[in-house]
Amino acid sequence: MNTHPNARLTAVSRERLVHRQIQDAEPLSDLAEQAGISLRTAHKWLARYRAGGRAALEDRRSRRRTLRLTLDPHKLQQVIELCHQRCMLRRIVRQLAAPLSTVGRTFSFMG
Repeated sequence: MNTHPNARLTAVSRERLVHRQIQDAEPLSDLAEQAGISLRTAHKWLARYRAGGRAALEDRRSRRRTLRLTLDPHKLQQVIELCHQRCMLRRIVRQLAAPLSTVGRTFSFMG
């Protein structure tokens, strides 16, 4: 994956920053200032390194990490039937025990 064009640090320079803080015990605020990043960002890279090692310092994809929930065909049919019976959205949500946003999204496609 390519480094973001506006990124201040590459994976190599992030690793260098983390190692200087861990091995040389240099203050993280000084390292952040030298690298031209905020202290918060420096803490983020240090926490990622501690959690996942060198691989965690690579750029991440900006793609969603979770999928939107959808209703199974049986529940979808129930939503349609309850809608035709003029049931309110919140009643349908309670009856089907489905997330409000998911049922509401179904309503928007029916409208």
